[in-house]
Formats: sequence, C-alpha cells, structure tokens
Amino acid sequence: MGERPLTDADYDRLADALNRFHGERAMNLEQLDGFFAALICGPDLVRPSEYLPEIWGGGEMADEEAFASQQQLKDFLDLVMRHWNAITETVQSGDVHLPLLLEESTASPTRTTGRRGSCAGWRCGERTGVSS
Repeated sequence: MGERPLTDADYDRLADALNRFHGERAMNLEQLDGFFAALICGPDLVRPSEYLPEIWGGGEMADEEAFASQQQLKDFLDLVMRHWNAITETVQSGDVHLPLLLEESTASPTRTTGRRGSCAGWRCGERTGVSS
C-alpha cells in the first residue's frame, strides 16, 4: 500500500471537519465513503475540483467558517485525499471495499457490512456518486 490509510483518530478528525459544513447537502463520513466508492468504481476519473463541492454541499468553495486557518484546510484536504487513495488502492488490488459505517452506540468509525450501523448514509453518498 503506497499511502498510509486513515487511523481511527484520522477518521474522527475527518468527521469533525465534515461536521463544520453547514449546507443541507453537506456530507458526513458515511456519505463521503459511499460517494468516493461510487466515483472510484465509475468509468471516468473524477478530479477533486469536481467532487469537493459535492462534499461540502455545493457551491464553488467551502464554508469560510469551516476552517479557522489555511493549515486546517490543508489537513482536511490531506485526510480526504488519503481516504480517496485508500479506497482506490483497495479497488485496484481486486479486494472488496467494505463500507465505512458509524457504530450507533459510540459514533466511532468501524469497517463493517452492517453490524450495528445504518448504511442509509453510505447509500446516500453512493447514489450521489453514481449520479455525478
């Protein structure tokens, strides 16, 4: 594996960053995972300039209040790209990408195919990716 996958602490940081976006269509961590899985499995390469606005709910740029500094924005983009790359490497290797679902009781990320998590958020992200 070329780039290190996200750790649980990284997923927590990414979820916190996603929670800063205020748009109605802004994605949460589960939706982001499903969205990326759909885009990566699609026939065409999708550039970050095309998918980033979908992540924060549309528009040309992220909510200015979402990041207090350029470093916070850089850290967010690094986490997003690492997650994209991890899914890409999994799919290209022929392995199965397991959906990232949040445990209902703890809200901590876990890789599961449905155990105690709701996949409604993941499916919503996946549908967005398929329709993009």
